[in-house]
Amino acid sequence: MEHVNGERELYDLENDPDELVNVAIDPALAPLRNAMALRLAALRGCAGSSCRAKPALRLDAARRRCLFNVAVRGADARAIERVEFLVRRRPRRGSPDAPTSFRRLARDVKPDFRRRVRAAGVLPGRRFLLRARVRLDDGRAVTIDEKRRTCR
Repeated sequence: MEHVNGERELYDLENDPDELVNVAIDPALAPLRNAMALRLAALRGCAGSSCRAKPALRLDAARRRCLFNVAVRGADARAIERVEFLVRRRPRRGSPDAPTSFRRLARDVKPDFRRRVRAAGVLPGRRFLLRARVRLDDGRAVTIDEKRRTCR
């Protein structure tokens, strides 16, 4: 937070939830302050649809036998904080009105954001929806879907 008189406040809410220690002048946090200033400047300058620009990310899923090599890639991949890979399963037999559920295949926090996964809970030869829930370092969350077919 920046006050009219130029005074700044920055708090580590995980370690200091009561906001008792102002870390705005901590030199170790200079990169964080710079990143926040750039993000704020971008938000102040945007108008209309430019404020809602989606990150340039894609879900790559290559099948090798019965395993899928899944990865989230793109120009904005450097901003990824966490990725969760899921698969949509069909409803149970006898309950066609039941909502389809997603099953988590893997969670990844390593910088390359790729995993080898098996489409668990999907019948052989059937199509399914592979989903990546991506959390970016600026707080945005993005969902990327891709339809695939399991091995026979």
